[in-house]
Amino acid sequence: MNDKTYDLNGDGVPDEVTKIGETLYIDYNRDGKFDAMVTPEGEIYADLDGDNTFRTRMVDSTGDGVIDTLETDLDGDGVPDLIEKDTTGDGVLDTVIRPDDETTA
Repeated sequence: MNDKTYDLNGDGVPDEVTKIGETLYIDYNRDGKFDAMVTPEGEIYADLDGDNTFRTRMVDSTGDGVIDTLETDLDGDGVPDLIEKDTTGDGVLDTVIRPDDETTA
């Protein structure tokens, strides 16, 4: 296990990165719990509820290096829903896409 610190989210506070095997684990808030993981294939998953399950896939859908979409099961049906970032600046997520093609804003 290797521990290093980097400022990954640009807030001026070092984030702890731990490598276990070929997977990187990130503790953004330095509370001793991993907040995100990066697989050897480069996929990024977040643990949004603190239970170390890393069920939420974080996606850079435009290739600009910014995470702008989350894939997670919001309604508990076992199928990932997509959440897209706030692009209008109103503080509200622009789109939640459910697998049955219903879209809510």
